[in-house]
Amino acid sequence: MKILPALGTHHPMTTDQIRKMFGNDLADADPSPFVVHDWRKDVVTIGHAPAEMVSDATYGMVNEPWPAQLNKLVWEKRIRNRGDDKEDGNENENYRDQHTPPPLVISVGQVV
Repeated sequence: MKILPALGTHHPMTTDQIRKMFGNDLADADPSPFVVHDWRKDVVTIGHAPAEMVSDATYGMVNEPWPAQLNKLVWEKRIRNRGDDKEDGNENENYRDQHTPPPLVISVGQVV
């Protein structure tokens, strides 16, 4: 299990904040399931919001396509769950069952 709290530009959560939000069992787990999201380095652009949509949302202050970005772990999990990952040259149907990474938990309470 992996947990990526505060997926924006927030500072990493403190142990006390993790304890309050997720409880003692997860806060004290070893190894820790919490992954710190580095919004400058750990993202992948998966598309762009059209300029017209961005312009409407910003009342004309920004009039250009805006990147839609996700943490790399979220995107890699999506690819692996589809069974498209051809890592190590293995393309058979059982690849997903044999090599599926641990579940990914996202704290959507941090998303605005």
